[in-house]
Amino acid sequence: MHSGNHRADIMIGSDMAKFISAIMLMAVSLSATAIECNQQSPNYIKEGDAYFDIPQADPLSSQQQAEISRLFSAFQGRRLKGNGTVTECFGPEKSPRMVVTQEDISAEIQKLSGGKLVIGFEVSNRKKKVSHNETLKLFGDKNQYQLIELTNNELKLRSRLRIRKHMDEELVDISIKNNSLVIDVTRFVNGYFAVHNIRTLYR
Repeated sequence: MHSGNHRADIMIGSDMAKFISAIMLMAVSLSATAIECNQQSPNYIKEGDAYFDIPQADPLSSQQQAEISRLFSAFQGRRLKGNGTVTECFGPEKSPRMVVTQEDISAEIQKLSGGKLVIGFEVSNRKKKVSHNETLKLFGDKNQYQLIELTNNELKLRSRLRIRKHMDEELVDISIKNNSLVIDVTRFVNGYFAVHNIRTLYR
């Protein structure tokens, strides 16, 4: 009887895990649909023409470097697994088409000298069954990311970079939720929405 109850508990636990995963996926889908094509950057709305000025990012203080190192310490030096959702807009400005892609993610975080962080991703497109590699480089030499907010469990950054005739802005929000690391990146081109990418990694 006890072994039967134990198996039942395992089944219930498994079903509960699947239910929680489904709820999380639904929440991600809902957040993706809340994004609108041609949506203006909140900073563009706030700053106007000054939005296109590109200031030099402030260097991190030794205290900030230590706090960021602590934030990522539980996730460094191990292979992380997770999933992601990418929302993009394509087509003409008057009738853009939104495309949502689901991804499987493998990642590794490295902390280098000078406070530099490198997050390497191996990304697999679930539908197309193709993979590619991406790298997110934060701080260190030639840093383009301005620190906006730093708490015990969250890091918010902003970058602005001029590429030919375009001005790219990235808003990066990295947070720790339970045993997961959530990397949320929204990119705007010339002040208008281009791509939203949210990735959840597990230890």
